[in-house]
Amino acid sequence: MPSLSSSLFSSLKNLFSAPAVTSTPAHVARKKTWKLLSCLALGATPAALASSLFSSPVLAQSANANVPVRVQVPKVLQLTTFGDIALTFTASELFGASNASGGLLVQGGTTTGSTPLTTTSLAGIASVAVPISQLYTILTNSSAGANITVAVTTGTLTNTVTGSDTMTMTVTSGGTATTPTTGLGAPNAYQGTATLNFNLTNAKSSGLYNGGSITITATNQ
Repeated sequence: MPSLSSSLFSSLKNLFSAPAVTSTPAHVARKKTWKLLSCLALGATPAALASSLFSSPVLAQSANANVPVRVQVPKVLQLTTFGDIALTFTASELFGASNASGGLLVQGGTTTGSTPLTTTSLAGIASVAVPISQLYTILTNSSAGANITVAVTTGTLTNTVTGSDTMTMTVTSGGTATTPTTGLGAPNAYQGTATLNFNLTNAKSSGLYNGGSITITATNQ
């Protein structure tokens, strides 16, 4: 084996005369000793020997963090309804089931050619109530459900031909409701109803009566 220089012996002397570090693991000490013997066998220079002796092993580092996740889901609501309500009254609705054809025969007495005929008033029904079984549907994810109000916005409907005959409209039932929590799937939709009542006292002429409107308001609780 090649002879060691005085510089090398000095480095070794300093190395082995240093106080022992009790915290150094045994396997690390054995590894450094093996490095020393290998370097001596290969005739390492003092600088290379010192670099080999004092290099530290690379240890893998890791860290773990538990991060909570929170999601706020907002209340949402969908109101579905029709764009128009077009109703047609039947003769039976106006004058009773006995006059379903729309014609009424009043016959009796005898005329001598100049006998006056007495005409009685055709007494119709003063009002007609029309239930609308599916006026709207509601989808909501609110845990408290939703409040619905059906109110008359414009209550007067006017005859489009005469311009003077009118009828008035009110909501007589189904004006308010509270839905359960239905979720957002279409099969779970809450179906709302309402009954519209029409006063025909001033509706003396046939034809289309137009101009009325209602407002449906749905509010999440």
